[in-house]
Amino acid sequence: WLETVEVFDIKVSSQSLFNDMQTKHRMETHRAAEQIRLAVEHEMRAERVKLDLESSKNSKQAETEKNIFAAEQALKQEQQQEKLVAEQQRIALFKLENDRTLKMKKAAIQAELDETQTKRACEIKSLQADNDLDILKRRIAVEATMSEASLRQATLQASTDIFKSIPLSSVKLVNCITPQGTGWDSLLPGLATISNNLQEQAASK
Repeated sequence: WLETVEVFDIKVSSQSLFNDMQTKHRMETHRAAEQIRLAVEHEMRAERVKLDLESSKNSKQAETEKNIFAAEQALKQEQQQEKLVAEQQRIALFKLENDRTLKMKKAAIQAELDETQTKRACEIKSLQADNDLDILKRRIAVEATMSEASLRQATLQASTDIFKSIPLSSVKLVNCITPQGTGWDSLLPGLATISNNLQEQAASK
């Protein structure tokens, strides 16, 4: 009897039979290859999804950081603008205070100058009045010692000097009558007053 049979070589003469014999192996090989392909595609899709998620996450994070940076910059710019406006307001207020102080100082100086000018004008008038009074006293004292002819001559000379100081082109005196009397003696005080007034008006201009 035979215990062991060893087959070293098999020759299949039918091509269809050979194909049928290879079908199961081919199908298993194809299925294994397809499973491997599907597994690789699934892994690639998962990796792609993971990369997309990471990319989206990074993009969102970058966008968030960009928005935060833009907000910080806008806040800094707004703060700087507020500081600038506050500084401009401070400068405007300081200028306004300076202008007001300057106007007050000018007004005080002008008032002091006006007061000084008024006081000086009063002093000048007082000195002039004192001087006129002194001249009048001396003239009265001199006239008291003069003869009537000399007095008339002096009166005529004084009238001539007064008329010269008055800006008149011509003077025609027909008659001179005053409550104090007639003649040059009563005319002189009025002429002297006119002359003094004209001199004061010329000095004020």
